[in-house]
Amino acid sequence: MLEWLKRLVNRDSERSERTWAAKPSASADDAQSVEAEAAFARGSALFDEQRWEEAAQEFALAVEAKHDWSEAHHKLGLCMFRLGRLEEASDAYAMALCFSDRPARVHFDLACVERKQGRFEEALRGAQRAIDEGLNTAEAYNLKGALLLEAEDVDGAITAFEQAVALEPSDPSGHSNLGYLLFRDRADYADGAAHIQRAVELEPSNIGYLCNLTMVLAHQGEFERALALCDQILAARPDMHEVRLNRGLLLLKLGRFEAGWPDYEARKLVRSNYVSRNLPWPQWQGEPLQGKTLLIHGEQGLGDEVMFASCIKEIIDQAGGCVIECAPRLEALFRRSFPAATVVPGKQTSAPPAWIDHAPKVDLEISSGSLPLRLGRDWGRFPQHRGYLRPDPASAERWRHRLDEIGPGLKVGLSWRGGLPSTRRTLRSIELSTLVPLWSVPNTHFIDLQYGDTAEERRCLTADYGAILHSWPGVVDDLDETAALVSQMDLVISVCTAVIHFAGALGRDVWVLVPTVPEWRYQAQGDSIPWYPSARLIRQSVAGDWRVVIDEATSRLEQRVRGAG
Repeated sequence: MLEWLKRLVNRDSERSERTWAAKPSASADDAQSVEAEAAFARGSALFDEQRWEEAAQEFALAVEAKHDWSEAHHKLGLCMFRLGRLEEASDAYAMALCFSDRPARVHFDLACVERKQGRFEEALRGAQRAIDEGLNTAEAYNLKGALLLEAEDVDGAITAFEQAVALEPSDPSGHSNLGYLLFRDRADYADGAAHIQRAVELEPSNIGYLCNLTMVLAHQGEFERALALCDQILAARPDMHEVRLNRGLLLLKLGRFEAGWPDYEARKLVRSNYVSRNLPWPQWQGEPLQGKTLLIHGEQGLGDEVMFASCIKEIIDQAGGCVIECAPRLEALFRRSFPAATVVPGKQTSAPPAWIDHAPKVDLEISSGSLPLRLGRDWGRFPQHRGYLRPDPASAERWRHRLDEIGPGLKVGLSWRGGLPSTRRTLRSIELSTLVPLWSVPNTHFIDLQYGDTAEERRCLTADYGAILHSWPGVVDDLDETAALVSQMDLVISVCTAVIHFAGALGRDVWVLVPTVPEWRYQAQGDSIPWYPSARLIRQSVAGDWRVVIDEATSRLEQRVRGAG
């Protein structure tokens, strides 16, 4: 507790216990009031000069002389906040609230302190209280939006930022915040880019707004301009981890792996799909692994776990032992595929994993997405494998017989929908009916590999076009069965989704239908990707127009059927 606050409490306590013989004289009160006002005036002048320590001393004198002066308590809190003395700022704001008849701004400033202290729920309540008390400003709604985002309420944050922009259209922070969420979390690229660009127009030198602009430029295909801007920002602010990640993703997309992998490590320091783990072992930094046991833990989505698993064999060959923690749905598949390793199921949470009490001896740990960096992976150092995942032999044989029963001809697996709103679903998905030209190719049978309930889509496909998509509902929910089924496909055709990773990791031929602005995994150009030698990419040339892509896939399929005799 502040010394001045202790003195106030002690003084009030003494007064309550003392029997006064006479009321204090008016002249004494007047003298105290003059003293308080003089100290407040001196503090205000020092505050304007940003001499926070000296100003705080004057405001402390003011509240000692006139302890029910809300504004003086508030100003003292502002000084303490700027000095980084957050507990003292919180105490001062609490006293200001005790005596204020217009507490909205105090609630706002107290919420800022609580946010700095990591007390996000309390801060959100304070921000809302400030608004309820009449602080109807863009600043208040920007704070509310930021706190809702901390609570992972993206929709609520977007609404708050929209209110901030409506209240103050010339405030760049509202535009930047709103644009960032629309662009990154809602795949509303046009409106998101417009708000981000407006923020930069209003304040061209703001590093945060320029950071968001790098994301827009990359999406628009202005890769070199985006990289140059990233370099410019990082030269001034090396601690801008989001810019470093944006640069890393760009470099990886352009195939510049040697420079890209180090920047990709910044995913661990920003809001992303990466979850920091609380593990008791040191991280592997690339030192020799002979005689050491390395824990590899999966990260991000199922597709990422499968893709980065291409590095595991090299680790097993180098290390004395290897423990793989993977998603429970991948456990059986990974046990079979990496028999020399110990495979344990786990979830990506900050809590210690459930298996840790029964864990084998572990010396070092690493997240799977960091393996390419430590192994020095570039275009020439990715293994030219024919598949590193192994399906269950009995299940694969059962699916072979079941597919044979459909009749002679190529068996082609299809997947047409991928991702979530926060993972670019709008770019990664097409309507099933868009694929109808594929059914014009003779001697082909199409198999449903789409995750989720597709019954209505398949019914409409047959009713409207007479096309049959063979499906075994529920199979794709079981990843071990999915692997067995995919292993028996002659070909897989899919948008950018996890099916691509399974097909490529099983060594099956797979054609990827790629949007104009793909994720880095699918590279900026070319018809191949280094992690899956069996994959071929068919790229969209006009954003949103899949007709040319499907026509190209249809033509290639016709050639393949002719080649198969």
